[in-house]
Amino acid sequence: MTRNGGFAGGKTPQGIAAAYIYVASMLRGQGVLQRDMSTVAQVTEVTIRARCKDLLRSYRLSVTLAPA
Repeated sequence: MTRNGGFAGGKTPQGIAAAYIYVASMLRGQGVLQRDMSTVAQVTEVTIRARCKDLLRSYRLSVTLAPA
């Protein structure tokens, strides 16, 4: 999806990578904070949230997190 421009068109690679990593960490049950991810990726937390929404919509994924 990202290769053909799908939801990635005009978006920064750092924000897209951060979203992929964040979603993957949630699926693996890891406790990664958006704040920490934004610091490492040098993007805002808002960017990560927006790219995560784009990613989940594009692939029609639904993630439900259970309380730990």
